[in-house]
Amino acid sequence: MAFVVHGRPTSASSSAQLVYWNSILQKTPIPTPVQNLLNTDVRNPFEVSTSICEDDSIGFNKEKSIQKYDHVLDINTFCPKKKNSDTNDANFFLESALAKKSSLNLHFYLTTTVSGGFMDRSVADSIPISSQNLQNILKRFSVEPNSMAANMIRESIEVCETPAMPNEKKLCATSLESMVDFATSILETTNVKALSTVVLNKNDGLKQRYSIASSVLKGTRSRSVACHPSTFPYALYFCHTMHNTRTYSVSLVGENGSKIEAIAACHEETSNWSPEHISFRLLNVKPGEGSICHFLSQNSVAWIVSE
Repeated sequence: MAFVVHGRPTSASSSAQLVYWNSILQKTPIPTPVQNLLNTDVRNPFEVSTSICEDDSIGFNKEKSIQKYDHVLDINTFCPKKKNSDTNDANFFLESALAKKSSLNLHFYLTTTVSGGFMDRSVADSIPISSQNLQNILKRFSVEPNSMAANMIRESIEVCETPAMPNEKKLCATSLESMVDFATSILETTNVKALSTVVLNKNDGLKQRYSIASSVLKGTRSRSVACHPSTFPYALYFCHTMHNTRTYSVSLVGENGSKIEAIAACHEETSNWSPEHISFRLLNVKPGEGSICHFLSQNSVAWIVSE
């Protein structure tokens, strides 16, 4: 894997963001993916090498809207040689599997980010995330118009522009502060927890069969927010909340003995999803049949009301 990464240090911005987090979320530890982005520069120029397609362990930190693949970007989108893959990289399963402690075929990618770190809020707010502004964004971050990086940016913007589903509220958060503001406004409290899937090393997340050792319901069904990372020169999170969604912390044990603490979102109401949704094919169910769950990637953040 090869990335070309250049950019000015963001220590001043990171300091301001930490102050904001601690002033609003005094009792909330910063989850690992957020901490990692606080220690990452904005990437200018923003370049992505096609050599990333040769590494099967890498999953892009970019996730599509639920109308497409329920927040999972398949590497196949940008790597044509892998388009024949039929694996459940989206990690879908039925909620009933949690109570049964079922075994699941899963793949937890090593989610090495190709995106940059958090932008200063005042600067981020001045950059419209819109298709009309695409060329300005490419120019600002020195991105070749026909490159893989440009295509990733274009798709990230398209996801942000996708209309919300019924009973869904969404925001593309362009700064840490805007993500915190959205989550706390939806949850109607600053007494929150920020959760993320924990995969300790590359081998722990290999494609294999995992057994569900235990699962714990977190928060309440009507109060949860999920923020999914997008591929962009700086940190861009697709955040949304949907009614009748439950959040679980799930302990998994792989065939090779590896242990993963995964965060799962279970959507009870699927009758308004497209019949072409990939989860229906993978799970052999129809819209409205059963509660469909998926595991969040390592760099996603689930927000719940602290108990």
